[in-house]
Amino acid sequence: MNPAEARLKRIVARGETTTTECKSELNLASKDGRAALAKRIIGLANACKRTSYVVLGTDDNGAPSGVDHTSLTEERLHHIVAECCEPFIDVTLNHIDIAGDLVSVIEIHRQISALPYRAAKTQGEGPILERGFVYYRYGRHTQKARYAEIALLEREGDKKGRGSSPTDEYRYLSVSAKRGAMTRALRRVLKKAKLVLPRRAYFSTRPKGRPTRSDSPEPNVVPAELTIDGVDYLLLCSTVPGALRANSVGSPPFLFRLFPRSPSHRRRLRVIFAHGSVGRPLKPDWAGAVVERESFGWYAGCSSDGDSIRIDAHLFLENVRSAATMKQAISAVLDWIQASADLANFLPDD
Repeated sequence: MNPAEARLKRIVARGETTTTECKSELNLASKDGRAALAKRIIGLANACKRTSYVVLGTDDNGAPSGVDHTSLTEERLHHIVAECCEPFIDVTLNHIDIAGDLVSVIEIHRQISALPYRAAKTQGEGPILERGFVYYRYGRHTQKARYAEIALLEREGDKKGRGSSPTDEYRYLSVSAKRGAMTRALRRVLKKAKLVLPRRAYFSTRPKGRPTRSDSPEPNVVPAELTIDGVDYLLLCSTVPGALRANSVGSPPFLFRLFPRSPSHRRRLRVIFAHGSVGRPLKPDWAGAVVERESFGWYAGCSSDGDSIRIDAHLFLENVRSAATMKQAISAVLDWIQASADLANFLPDD
């Protein structure tokens, strides 16, 4: 027995772990089976910092199930990965003998510069895979990644000197086109989430002078309303087609004025979705504000936006590089508001 085979037998004997997925049976002739395999490969490649494995033909304890998967060739495996995973994930296939039964072991080799890995197509009943979504293995379960994990994967890839993500849907667009595409994705997700969008503008982008009444909001700012536990929130969502550095939020288009008809009892949250990374957000009038790193990006306390209106809190989300990531980023914001039972304690009273 050569050392490589002995190593794989030890991995199979350990059974299912956080870095090893065991499947007793998987029908790779069906679209559901191929989508299920691709989903697990993507999840392991994103979650595991070292080589991970999918074992076909054993139960969760590593005992052979008797189901033969040797019809799976490395060429066919590469075809499934190329078809369903974006970018391509480096995988190798080995068939080993365990107590007289042949077991197939897929080795998954992640490349940090390619993170995060996503689904390249929608496939399977449900669907099992959805195009553009990042999948992640949490413990022994693979599911759509939360925005916090996506942001970490993007930062991990950026540290390797990557210019842009291989799955960046906006990387070939001009600045204005990128801003427009991100804003359209933002508006679509908010509508699908059934948040009430105001029919008229709540604000004017004039930094000085009396606000003008307009039926068309600033195209880059999407206002949304929601009520959670009896508290009304006005979310003023913006997109930034690049990186966001310190002190940059004090310049247009971030300065705006709310109309007086916006009820004063609402909590007003500025939510900024940046295509690139976000530096520690600071402004001169934030000297006494709380600025903290959160799982979704940055949280900054209350401040005045110009001389017109007080913003109760600012949320900054980074590396929003696809429509799917926009959906997961908005979900992270809503989850944060919902989970912050003590939100009223750190948001100032009107």
